[in-house]
Amino acid sequence: PSDLRRRTARLLALRTLVITFVLGLSVWLLAREEHPARAAMWWQSSIIAAQYVATVVFGALLRGKIRPHRVARPMLASDLVLTSALVSATGGAQSPYIFLYALTIVAAGALLYRRGAVVATLVSLGAMFGVGLLANHQEIVDLVRTLGINTAALIGVGALSYIFGDQLERGAETLATTRRAAAELLTLHQDIVRSLSSGLITTTPDGTVITANESAAAILGRADL
Repeated sequence: PSDLRRRTARLLALRTLVITFVLGLSVWLLAREEHPARAAMWWQSSIIAAQYVATVVFGALLRGKIRPHRVARPMLASDLVLTSALVSATGGAQSPYIFLYALTIVAAGALLYRRGAVVATLVSLGAMFGVGLLANHQEIVDLVRTLGINTAALIGVGALSYIFGDQLERGAETLATTRRAAAELLTLHQDIVRSLSSGLITTTPDGTVITANESAAAILGRADL
């Protein structure tokens, strides 16, 4: 859980930086135009603000006692919603921001492993098709070609994210098994030391006492050992 919490926090910060840089640059370029598109500037600025609000909310939840899995899922869902809104407002299937779906898929693989990668890929494809068809300004042939290219790209990212998530999940399972084995070994060691009838003390090279069993404390008359 602590490792997942750290990864969630890092991805939360990373997505905020990406959104700020990409959309901030876009808003700046729009503002420099001779006749700036006020609606586009307002919409993209609103998405940046919504991203900051989401970062504050999810960051506060991570710092609380809520399990990181319960934070990761709504965080990824909000990413998909904000990305779909942005893609819809910037040309649908022709939007330059479709790549943000790929970032969400990678984040899902990193946080929720294989299942997260599969679900995020399917939802991203569905959202892309829905937004692309609703905001279509292309001929049908161009639309099919654009959606086909984007679909292939997202499926490729989803496959890589699935492999990445699989490796992370296996590593997490191995680490959990190792930790359990170490905890069991430590407990066994403590039980053996406590059950000894003779006194046992471990010290550092300079004579500082590290551990002492009950028999050693009784022999030395030191209850504080």
